[in-house]
Amino acid sequence: MAIRITKDKKNYVQYADRYSQALEQLARHSSLFLELVDADAEAYGQVMTAYKLPKDSKEREAAVQAGLLRATEVPSRIAHGAAEVLKILEDLRPIIHVNVASDLVVGLQMLRSALQSAIANMRTNLKDVKDQDAHVQYEDMIIGWEQILRRG
Repeated sequence: MAIRITKDKKNYVQYADRYSQALEQLARHSSLFLELVDADAEAYGQVMTAYKLPKDSKEREAAVQAGLLRATEVPSRIAHGAAEVLKILEDLRPIIHVNVASDLVVGLQMLRSALQSAIANMRTNLKDVKDQDAHVQYEDMIIGWEQILRRG
């Protein structure tokens, strides 16, 4: 909203290309986030289904691990997208009309919350992931995203 309102103001026409590019990128991210809502619910369901298998079942441990990895991968995609959108909006922050700057700040805060939530979900699932390579890979991602949050 803040971008759409600002782009139509006569004192901001010199930034029209930046606004258009940002709106295009944000539309793609919006679609991805909507897909990831369903993917996250499915991943949770996969983990819960795996935990319901009999404890002595040969398939249980593999199913649990696969579910935990999927339930870590999906929020990692959410975090990645949130971090990208944060960058887009932070880059536009200095060229947003003063009357809608607070709306942009609200959007930034919501993205930071989404990033923090995705990290929390990843950490919860990683506790029980036994694949050390995956564990290290996701922890490295988390460290990078936490640095972004500290800067904000």
